[in-house]
Amino acid sequence: MNEYNFLPLWYRKRVKEKSYLRFKINLVILLLCITIIGIDIIINSKNIISINKEVEQSIQNVKVERNRLYVMRKKKISTINTLKNFIVYLGDKKNFFYVKIKDKKIQLDGSYSDKQKISEFIEYIEKSKKIKILDLESVTENNNIRLKISLEVNND
Repeated sequence: MNEYNFLPLWYRKRVKEKSYLRFKINLVILLLCITIIGIDIIINSKNIISINKEVEQSIQNVKVERNRLYVMRKKKISTINTLKNFIVYLGDKKNFFYVKIKDKKIQLDGSYSDKQKISEFIEYIEKSKKIKILDLESVTENNNIRLKISLEVNND
């Protein structure tokens, strides 16, 4: 009952041709949309790749920064351990007016009145297994002996 016989044949043909033409136009429009979206995806894929590279670079920068902070914390802890060992082994020898501690190295500058105290101090350092002498310098000034010494402390 879909087909009405009372419509003329030319009219039915024209309606059929119009619907077929609409179908073709819709199909062409759909294919154009798919093509445009495909081209857009291809163009934006380069942007997506570059954005992905930027994200990976920023992640790498964050990892490097974390590693740097970890190393800095480790150095601070090493410096604190060096200070503790310095206080334990050399805290009673308080003739220093300059103490610099950096990582495992200690630089001391002190003044002594006689050479016997200096030799006792150096012997004391040499006997200890935790402290190693790196550099030693002595200068005589106004009846006092100024001792500059660089030490390394093993924090084991």
